[in-house]
Amino acid sequence: MAKFCIFCGNPPKDKNAEHVIPQWLINMTGKRSRQINLESVTDRPISFGNFTFPACEKCNNEFSNLEALVKPVVEKILAGQPVNAVELHNLLDWFDKVRIGLWLGILQLKGEVDDKKPHMHIKTRVGRKDRMLIVERVDDPTPGIGIIGANTEAFLEVPNAFQFRINNYIFTNVSDFGLVARRLGFPFTDRYIMKNLDGNVEVDSMQAAKGRVITPVIKNIVSPDKSFTIYQPMFPAESLAFPDVYKSEYVKKHSLAPEHGIGGVFVQRGSGPATYLADGQTVVMTPQFSTENDYTRAIKMFKLHNHVMTTTYTTKHATPRDKEIMDAMTDARVRANNKRIEVFAKMKDFVKFGSDQQKVK
Repeated sequence: MAKFCIFCGNPPKDKNAEHVIPQWLINMTGKRSRQINLESVTDRPISFGNFTFPACEKCNNEFSNLEALVKPVVEKILAGQPVNAVELHNLLDWFDKVRIGLWLGILQLKGEVDDKKPHMHIKTRVGRKDRMLIVERVDDPTPGIGIIGANTEAFLEVPNAFQFRINNYIFTNVSDFGLVARRLGFPFTDRYIMKNLDGNVEVDSMQAAKGRVITPVIKNIVSPDKSFTIYQPMFPAESLAFPDVYKSEYVKKHSLAPEHGIGGVFVQRGSGPATYLADGQTVVMTPQFSTENDYTRAIKMFKLHNHVMTTTYTTKHATPRDKEIMDAMTDARVRANNKRIEVFAKMKDFVKFGSDQQKVK
């Protein structure tokens, strides 16, 4: 299996190692020597300090800047201090990085890189698609890191949803094309087109922005009452292909950098309406303690993943053979998630994940 840089996908130049779970976060949540339980990924015990993957020195240094920006943001959120839109934008970039880094790292550990042939890497995925982050807090003082949903059959094929626990905060992260744009008032398309099996996506048209927020932001998905949810539309590719629809006043006023396809940050408290976090405004994200257990939250994450896989793309323009294969692959991924939902539903009333925070499920 050929080694590749987890950031750019090329053979590592001036090779060094990237900590997918950054060292500052490992130190913040416990001992570096504690082991990460990777279950079926590998039989070899791996400590958090050694959970690393190949990287170019230049790429690693480039993304160390993001780590430096995000560390104080995470510290502020955990301490109940205010954060602004730019800080939350950086946090969402960081979750893109961690999610895709976990995906690529687990594929390498499982020896499936040659079979899966990753069509993206951290550099080509961070900040490219809409994203959301549900923030919840639990009444459990146990420090640690928890990763849920990163070793599922569906995630290894479509790595766009996972759950990440930092001490007593739980973050549910979801990202994909057009995830929130339409209902946040931004230009949108009904479906992103997949014509073949290479993973590339096309758009043949974009509809003009509606200029208003619709609740709920993701249709049929309601955020937990005791939570904060962050949304951000991202449109770097779409704005290049369809520049005219992104010239509206609404897009300009509700974006951090519309010329680069970077939408604004919207914040939602509980199941209420999402509101734009304007320049100069801040938010303190200290949710009330969640009354749900870990299994219930995981079930919601898997349902979100299924929603994205079944509503974002259309295969109607593919050849009959490719359409049949792609539709069957989506069905298989959804069924795999549904099996986990069924198992978790039977367990949710009896037990929670507990203090074993280092388990990748």
